[in-house]
Amino acid sequence: MNRYKFISISILLLVVINKICFSQITFTINAGTSIPVGDFAIDDPWNDKSGLAGTGMVAGIQCVYPLNEKGLGFLSSVDFILNPTSNDARKKWEDFNTEADFKFPRAINIPVSAGINYIFTPDEKISLYGKAALSASFLKFTDFMVQQYGYEDYTEEYDFSAALGFILGAGIKANKISIGFNYMILGEHKTGGIWKEGPNTGKLEQEIRNISLITLTAGWNF
Repeated sequence: MNRYKFISISILLLVVINKICFSQITFTINAGTSIPVGDFAIDDPWNDKSGLAGTGMVAGIQCVYPLNEKGLGFLSSVDFILNPTSNDARKKWEDFNTEADFKFPRAINIPVSAGINYIFTPDEKISLYGKAALSASFLKFTDFMVQQYGYEDYTEEYDFSAALGFILGAGIKANKISIGFNYMILGEHKTGGIWKEGPNTGKLEQEIRNISLITLTAGWNF
């Protein structure tokens, strides 16, 4: 995606979030589990499409502005999602080179989202909701490092990337507590960077990473 086009969409989403959140309507702070799916969950280090991601954590904030009295609302949210390298992927690297020490990367995703929320309230104490949102997603992998006696340290440093995606979610609210399920397709990210080995350095070949997640969260509404 054109960088300027992406920045424009991201700014628009942030403006929407600002207008909604400062309306002081409904806020939810949540945290929970982040489960990679699809290519993001493939644990083969020699597959270019592999995300190598394991189960991680998510924390975020959401605010909803009601559009009518029938339960329809406009929502915005920001999430911080951290997924470590999966145990299976770690083992494959360690079995491949038993004499090396590895520092494995972690995937950091920050989706900024805006969309539609619908709340159904069968009684005064319990509400059910569903949502759909457009997301501007920002991705960064932390460094990958290999250390082995008698060899120069090898390091891969990854570039920041960004892509458009979407989020579908549903959940239940009871008084101040909410439980949520989200399916996040956070877009097709083009990841590159540089490698370093002693005094030598070079560019990493750019790879396409499709980032998809399921999150299960508990939240506090106020």
